[in-house]
Amino acid sequence: MFNVLNNIRKKLFVITLLVWIVATVIYAYIYVTSVLAQPNLEGYETEWQFQLLMFSIFRLPWLLIGCIATIVILKKLTFDSFERDHNPNRD
Repeated sequence: MFNVLNNIRKKLFVITLLVWIVATVIYAYIYVTSVLAQPNLEGYETEWQFQLLMFSIFRLPWLLIGCIATIVILKKLTFDSFERDHNPNRD
């Protein structure tokens, strides 16, 4: 039973990370294309590399904090349920 729950927990973490990565890539694409669609850009502002750098500086740290918070909450929830299932004498 322990291995089954541990495998489910690992799969849940992997799925969470994959969903976060896909969502971040989609968000970065939308961010960069929406900025580049503005008609009044000049010079380096029109480069997608610069806009991706700005995304990495201003948006990605917040997304990483959200991902870490999600993983911590998920770990706490799954650990608590795991302890409850395997320790019936616990208060």
